[in-house]
Amino acid sequence: MSRRAHLDHRPIAEGLRALPGQWGRVGNYWWMESGKHAVRSIRLGTTPSYQPAGSFEAEIRIGADGDPIVWARYIGIQEVAA
Repeated sequence: MSRRAHLDHRPIAEGLRALPGQWGRVGNYWWMESGKHAVRSIRLGTTPSYQPAGSFEAEIRIGADGDPIVWARYIGIQEVAA
């Protein structure tokens, strides 16, 4: 397993916004728990690049080497019924 560089999420999120509804690779993670944390942060918008909350979907897919890979897609701002 090689050391992974720190991800700059801004260009990743901008690229996903440019292609609404299309899944894109966010990055590989060493551990499932760190991948799950990234997925939660993307969905909840706690990573500023993915704000507002709920405007991105995210999931983990397992790579050929067994490492968790986070994928996301921009779904836009969802209307909340009053």
